[in-house]
Amino acid sequence: MIVFALLGCLAGAQEHAGHGDASAGGHGAAVEGYATVAPRLGSGLAHRRAAASVSFDSARAARVTTVPGGQVVALVLPRVGERVRTGQVIARLWTAEVGSAVAELRLLSQDPVLRAAAEGRLRALGAPPDAEVDGTWNLRAPLTGVVTARLVDAGAFLAPGAALAEIAPDAARLAEFYTLSPPAVGTPVSFSDGTETFAGTVAGVLPAGNAAGTGVRAVLEGQPAVGRPLLATWDEALPEGLWVPRAALVDTGARTLVFVVDGANAHPREVHVAARSDSEVMVHGLDPADRVVASGAFWLDADTQVAGGGHAGHGGH
Repeated sequence: MIVFALLGCLAGAQEHAGHGDASAGGHGAAVEGYATVAPRLGSGLAHRRAAASVSFDSARAARVTTVPGGQVVALVLPRVGERVRTGQVIARLWTAEVGSAVAELRLLSQDPVLRAAAEGRLRALGAPPDAEVDGTWNLRAPLTGVVTARLVDAGAFLAPGAALAEIAPDAARLAEFYTLSPPAVGTPVSFSDGTETFAGTVAGVLPAGNAAGTGVRAVLEGQPAVGRPLLATWDEALPEGLWVPRAALVDTGARTLVFVVDGANAHPREVHVAARSDSEVMVHGLDPADRVVASGAFWLDADTQVAGGGHAGHGGH
């Protein structure tokens, strides 16, 4: 019995020696066959993405108004979201002052000077030369674009200067998205609907966010369909520091570790993640002269636990 006990102790001592000394609360593991790398000192670049939606830029929309006021006799304004063209009739109005101006114009039609004065009065009322003597006249769209608001109904009486509608220019498109990493104003953003890509520029941050992060608004150069979902992508510059491959990290749940090479072995060392790019992480807790296991650290971690009975952060072994 004594002989077997001595043999068991000797075997355990040899196995432990093959894994090297413990570091940062863990046991060393042989690094033969594992790729290693030195931390990269520099800055990083992350490619971010978020789901986006398209709307019209209401700040660039034109309000269609009537100078003299009156009644909306007929409303032929398209629905919200539908297009109108410059000069298209969108309503027929009645205004008493327009009727008087038309009657005066007809009476003075033989005198060029008085006729010009009467025509000027008609224009000042916002009515076209084809207005009728009964005071009715056509209101036309001042630009080509999309109706973003219908502000009156047929039969309504309007005060002078009242608005009937809002029309946004065709090119006036905005995109909105929410992200935990909002890009700065002026950052270029690319938007794709799966078949076509549209360029955009961040114009501002929305005053309220949601569970997905901070709201961002960008001005689009193209004309994607309003309401159609887009994918926003942009590049985020990350700070300068020490960067290691993502595969070099082992997240135990309680700690984040990397395996630092020491001769033929590697030892776990706790680090703190400061930033993440697509393929790397910036960490605190390493020196530029260190060398870490670049990939497969999970298997080294498992080997370390088997050899040393676990390490701190894995459940208190």
